[in-house]
Amino acid sequence: MLERQLDPFNNPEDLDIIAGYMEQFEKDSDFLNAHRLAWTEQYPDKWVVVFGEELVGLGETAEEALQAAEEKGAPKSRVAMEYLYGEPITMILAGVEC
Repeated sequence: MLERQLDPFNNPEDLDIIAGYMEQFEKDSDFLNAHRLAWTEQYPDKWVVVFGEELVGLGETAEEALQAAEEKGAPKSRVAMEYLYGEPITMILAGVEC
């Protein structure tokens, strides 16, 4: 699906479209965050893609997960996606006051 390029400078109505996209992305990010722990147990070491507050893509690679999402009609430029690490990540924070 080819979408036209939005131009809020010359088409003020595009600001509403962009605001809607941003609102949906925030909802999708919140949805992903709410399900992260359960999905990490269910789909460790996988990429997940969320659109419309629904899990629409899952894969071993980001490309595979995005392809699955596109097949369900999700525009890849407007999805929330994340890699679910099966093992905790160890981080060393040098120079950070605690």
